[in-house]
Amino acid sequence: LLDGTQVLKIYVKQTESHSILVSWKVNSNVMTSNLKWSSATMKIDNPHITYTARVPVDVHEYNLTHLQPSTDYEVCLTVSNIHQQTQKSCVNVTTKNAAFALDITDQETSTALAAVMGSMFAVISLASVSVYVAKRFKRKNYHHSLKKYMQKTSSIPLN
Repeated sequence: LLDGTQVLKIYVKQTESHSILVSWKVNSNVMTSNLKWSSATMKIDNPHITYTARVPVDVHEYNLTHLQPSTDYEVCLTVSNIHQQTQKSCVNVTTKNAAFALDITDQETSTALAAVMGSMFAVISLASVSVYVAKRFKRKNYHHSLKKYMQKTSSIPLN
């Protein structure tokens, strides 16, 4: 801003698959009271997409969200003073790969679904066995009754 020395430096604090947390420091040799606004500008490799946010100078951290996994980004911070002099600092960063691990909530949902499916299987199995036993019992009784009837009819004279 004043004599060409680097007034600010931007750092990557944290990188996730869909977000980047950046922070910055203003050189203590520069009077920060001369700074009025800083704007964080994220430039994506695709030249058609640009994100710009206006950030007060007392904020020294910004979370860039809704990013694509495994993608290169250039994040730039521009600070201007009351005399419209600007200083810019940039950093290149790549978001992490998308994680395919289940969250705790997904695990709970999967466990609940498995419990429901297991219960349904048990109920259907029990019902099937019950129907089989009932039919077998009925058939056994039918054969027993038929046998008794046949014994009685054979003893009746036909004349």
